[in-house]
Amino acid sequence: MHRPLTIAEIRERQRVFTFRHPVVMALLTQVSFWIVANTLFVLLMVMFLTAISFHVPGLHVVPLRIALPGAVLLGIAYGTILGCIDLLIERSRDPDRAWGLRILLKAILYTGTFVVLVSIFFNLAKPIYERYVGGVPPPISQRWMLLALLLFATVGNLLVSFFKEVDRSFGPGLMRPLMMGRYRKPQVEQRIFMFMDLKGSTTHAETLGHIRYSAMVRDLFQDVNRMVPRFEAEIYQYVGDEVVLTWDLHDGPEARRCLLLFYAVQDAITERASIYEHRYGTIPFFKAGVHAGTVTAVEIGDIKREIAYHGDTVNTAARIQSMSNEFGRTLLISEAMKELCGDLHIGGLGSEALGSILLKGKSQHVTIHAVEPISS
Repeated sequence: MHRPLTIAEIRERQRVFTFRHPVVMALLTQVSFWIVANTLFVLLMVMFLTAISFHVPGLHVVPLRIALPGAVLLGIAYGTILGCIDLLIERSRDPDRAWGLRILLKAILYTGTFVVLVSIFFNLAKPIYERYVGGVPPPISQRWMLLALLLFATVGNLLVSFFKEVDRSFGPGLMRPLMMGRYRKPQVEQRIFMFMDLKGSTTHAETLGHIRYSAMVRDLFQDVNRMVPRFEAEIYQYVGDEVVLTWDLHDGPEARRCLLLFYAVQDAITERASIYEHRYGTIPFFKAGVHAGTVTAVEIGDIKREIAYHGDTVNTAARIQSMSNEFGRTLLISEAMKELCGDLHIGGLGSEALGSILLKGKSQHVTIHAVEPISS
């Protein structure tokens, strides 16, 4: 008998599905929303028209067995088109475009599409309307009907656009457990943490000045974000020029992917080296520390809410990263992480034991390994 999935496992499955199947996720979100919205709208309209038909002689109402399938078909068609629009917008996403402006632009595109689709749908549905209502509605009725549908579409589009942007702000898989209060009580989880920090950050800040330095950090985080879906990571926090990534605890290839993400980010920066050199006069790189173990996850805050991870695992990962300058290495991992990864050579990586270290603030020594790619 299979045990029930934990909250962390459900989150991971949703995140992984979103990263692996972005097209399916975009279509599924829009189609499911509009099927539900159209169904509720038709139910309310039929109930309203049925109620007033007792007071308006000659008013006939299209039965639900006809109206509901039409609403579902329209939801599928409309949701599919909007899902395709979402994909096009995401591919041309401008990081400088304001969040509210993106919602407004999407709502305008969505509503325009809705008007065109409803016009086509009405023309196709005229025979059904004439059969049950007894003729084409007068122009004024058509205008009021179109206005009501336009208002419905605008509100619906604003809602779905807002939902998608908020979901993106939290990260895939996080908004639903937050809305359902899954983390109001602390949850024990097994996780991997990677702390990635900019090498030579103080020197960069002094050389560039705070405005250009901030712009460079933003560009670096964009390179990190490009790699996150590929390695199915969860971005936990941005802290200054540091980004903290986390994964559910796995072993073997799924643990090694955490280390491979680091080098994929480094490769992405190298590919854009000429751009960094032109904009900032330097080619920045990250250093990182990785550790795995038990943490407590809990929802914190009221004015601003997020899921926070507490425990020795998080602190140890941060301390390991802080040792990178002392050892002159870019990627350090704990013994626990190395054991999870198994044979690093399978992933094209090698390791070197640096000894048992007493990290700052800890009472027990931690064995640290340096990881580097194997030269081909």
